[in-house]
Amino acid sequence: MSVLAALLAVTAVGHFSQANPDYRVSLDLPFKADLRRARGVEFDFRISDATQCSQFSFYYKSGAGWYATGFTPEASGKWVHVTIGRDRLHLEGTVGGWKDIEAVRISGWRSGRADVTMDVENLSVWDGEAEFLSVAGLSYGWKNPQHKDGLAEYGSRGNILLRSVGLRSALVNDVDLDEELLNGVKALYFPYNPAQEESLYPLLEKFIAKGGRLFTSHTGDLRLLKLAEKSGGFNFGGLWVAGNMPPENRRKFRELVQKSLPDFSCQIEAGLEAEKRDEESELKWMREQPTGPEDEFRAFWCHSPKGLGSGHDWNSSIAFLKRHGFNTMLVNLAWGGCAAYPSDRIAFRSDLEAGHDYFAECATACRKHGVAFHVWKVCWSYKWNTPKGEVEKLRKAGRFIRTIDGEELTELCPSHPENIRHEIDTFVEIAKKGPDGIHFDYVRYPDSRTCFCDGCRERFEVSLGRKVSGWPKEFRKDPTLAVAWRVFRCSNVTALVRGVAQEVRKVAPGVKISAAVFEDFKITPENLGQDWQRWTEEGLLDFVCPMDYTDSNLRFAQLLDFQGGINRKTPVYPGIGLSSTGAGVEHRARRIAEQIALARKHGYRGFTVFNFDGSAEEVLPKLSLGPTRSLSGCHP
Repeated sequence: MSVLAALLAVTAVGHFSQANPDYRVSLDLPFKADLRRARGVEFDFRISDATQCSQFSFYYKSGAGWYATGFTPEASGKWVHVTIGRDRLHLEGTVGGWKDIEAVRISGWRSGRADVTMDVENLSVWDGEAEFLSVAGLSYGWKNPQHKDGLAEYGSRGNILLRSVGLRSALVNDVDLDEELLNGVKALYFPYNPAQEESLYPLLEKFIAKGGRLFTSHTGDLRLLKLAEKSGGFNFGGLWVAGNMPPENRRKFRELVQKSLPDFSCQIEAGLEAEKRDEESELKWMREQPTGPEDEFRAFWCHSPKGLGSGHDWNSSIAFLKRHGFNTMLVNLAWGGCAAYPSDRIAFRSDLEAGHDYFAECATACRKHGVAFHVWKVCWSYKWNTPKGEVEKLRKAGRFIRTIDGEELTELCPSHPENIRHEIDTFVEIAKKGPDGIHFDYVRYPDSRTCFCDGCRERFEVSLGRKVSGWPKEFRKDPTLAVAWRVFRCSNVTALVRGVAQEVRKVAPGVKISAAVFEDFKITPENLGQDWQRWTEEGLLDFVCPMDYTDSNLRFAQLLDFQGGINRKTPVYPGIGLSSTGAGVEHRARRIAEQIALARKHGYRGFTVFNFDGSAEEVLPKLSLGPTRSLSGCHP
């Protein structure tokens, strides 16, 4: 570890008020450390005004890339202590292992126009004595870059699972493993490791010869499975990466660990007793919380077209939702190129039971239990479960997005008239089927690096009335063209929203129209072409759900203040992240309850929670003890 970085206070200034403002305030600190058995790092942090930043990022530098995550300071203008774990990280570039961390970067991303100062001191390793290691398959990710984020996520979830049953654990990559590291380690968990480097097997043989255990999940590597069996370990098939695992799965994992390593039973049981005490305390607190008004909008987003899963059908899923005080379901039944119901416009999802009508099944359950039924559609996207022939046809027709570097994405270009028409027609078809509402998602460009296809250039030049030089990377250096490009992108996305609003209100006037949007309506027009403030001003939406997902109540309150400044004739129902953020299982119910209370305190008449999955099965029974109890009726 760099003693200099650990001990000295350092300061950065974000010049946000100048004509060409900094896009972030940032510190790069030398920090040479071996973090393989550490939970992460910790430091003291101060930002003069946190409201000037839309978000804060932390990066670990290793190899030719970065491990990236976010954090939120819980105060402005005073010192707070921050811990940065190594779970739920995004990989940028070609990252190395955790043994050779070279530096860290701490950034605050501009949202306001006032200058800020950012101070950091006392940077150090956080909890460096793990006895259990969750192993992410980085070596496989190097060879198969399309899988690197998924491999990292599985490694992270394995680490979270180990800690959730009371074990001191840390996350490592397979390339981090060596004899020095394994000295003192009791077990290695391989949560998803499709293939190992040949050099790893002798190391694992030595490890188990010294009494080490191997645990596995989701692997087809027969040599690894045999080594796990030889070690006295086990293969656990109940690891979930989507949402939280059911309590039954964690119980089974705990029992398997105790059977494999009985010496750790006392430690595990002590953790279980502490968990029970925390649970009793939380339930007592929940019962003390007030509920909201009877006509409050209480919704859940559900990504799965099948409902809760884990043995539930739509009838039991919706009955569960209503029983615990919610009145609206926003269910993802359609994408750009596929649907979970028979459609004349788009193909049936290839991963679902052919011909099954999930629209009808969910709609019937919602009507039976008095829950409003809104169909959530992901716009533009052909990435998942769409026939290859359809994708190839669109590719040949030049209808997909191209990035500024020329990469083609399997997402429809928002400026192409046929793509806008396709999306409008699909929404109209959905509305005619009789839901209570239709719900836009991904109604935007992917990022600021899209779209630069030939069609976009042609249509942009037509909008200007002249040719553009320096396409695609240089033309926006002209301030006039930069503004025109922002207007062009926003107009394309708004054309879709406006077209859907006009046509749906003609053919299905009782169907509500809503959208999931990014939280900062001042930045989204520039970055994403998503001018949702304009949509509310024009009355194109009946309500809007900004995705205010954060573990920080301070940040959530800041977003509520900020979004309260938008045109309030269109209701805003802030999005609360249940399965989308990094809070531990043991804290999520309380955090959701606290953010519901904040939304009510700020005058909002409802809220929307993501996602209706295993997380919801754990959290909703707690919420209905207080924050969502005694609700009757349906708010469509």
